[in-house]
Amino acid sequence: HMASKVFKTKMTRRFVEVLKYLLMSEAARSKIEIGLLIDQSLQVVSKLLTGKRIITLEQTQKLILNTNINSHWFITGEV
Repeated sequence: HMASKVFKTKMTRRFVEVLKYLLMSEAARSKIEIGLLIDQSLQVVSKLLTGKRIITLEQTQKLILNTNINSHWFITGEV
């Protein structure tokens, strides 16, 4: 399971990049709004941002469906 943990950690890092971008570009006005995009509480969003939690596949899917981020980049890290 080591590879999957590394994979998820890298995806969590990209998730943090996406959240920072959404907040900076004002596509999302707050962490609460980001929580609504991925159907999670503010607490979960905060834990994801600080690296205390690793993103789930479900959260990944919701983020891709509810934003215009590049899913290929988000999943693979390749542009």
